[in-house]
Amino acid sequence: MGGSDHGPTPHDLLLSSLASCTLITLKMYAHHKHWPLLALDVELSFTRDEAAEDAVTVERVITLHGPVSDAARAELADLAERTPVTLRLKPGLPIHTIFRQASAPAMAEA
Repeated sequence: MGGSDHGPTPHDLLLSSLASCTLITLKMYAHHKHWPLLALDVELSFTRDEAAEDAVTVERVITLHGPVSDAARAELADLAERTPVTLRLKPGLPIHTIFRQASAPAMAEA
């Protein structure tokens, strides 16, 4: 229709809304709890089950940066499953979430 295909696809927009909702919700919660969460990354992708036609899952990888305790990480993992966009999508689109702790930056040798 005359476009140049430079914009995001509808699937990209769906994933970006899930990513931004996840980031905002977890960051606000960690800030409210005064946890030392320096940053967090959310990576999303669609995975398709080749054996089952039209079986698609969203894989969400959340990487925490900062010295967050195991208890805080568990609370954030629970909260990630209850963000507004996650709750809206999960009935029709499975979302598999993986939490990772970022490795500490390497110390420079003197």
